[in-house]
Amino acid sequence: MRFVALLFIVLCSISCSAPTAPYFKSISVVEVQDLKLNNVTLTTNLLYHNPNLVGATVTRSETKVTVNHIEVGEVIQDQSIEVSSKSDFTLPVTISFPPKKIFKNKGLLKSALQILSNEKANVHYKGSLTIKVAGVEFDLPIDHEEEVEIK
Repeated sequence: MRFVALLFIVLCSISCSAPTAPYFKSISVVEVQDLKLNNVTLTTNLLYHNPNLVGATVTRSETKVTVNHIEVGEVIQDQSIEVSSKSDFTLPVTISFPPKKIFKNKGLLKSALQILSNEKANVHYKGSLTIKVAGVEFDLPIDHEEEVEIK
């Protein structure tokens, strides 16, 4: 019995390796899902890759969203997302906010005209994603900025 345990430890030390952190690959296009005078809803998917031979679980994400350098809110997700081994996975991010928040110091009519004239807005996602691989927890940074047409 001791021989079998010793053999397992030796084989595992030769072939097993510690899990590595999944990594950010890209972001899907930031889309305006809803555009009304009192509400704007933005959605996107952050694409990551799990390079490990074992699956993983996203346990939490916190993402602050700024539009035109003005913080419009924070998305906190505590649900578990199961991730397959050696695969890509997405973290969906959806946020809603009143458009007047990004058009400070301008009247409501002027804000509405800017939205209708397809003004571009700078959208920045910043935060972290917590993922557990084989019992090891990794905090991955989220930091992406993009110019988006609001139409």
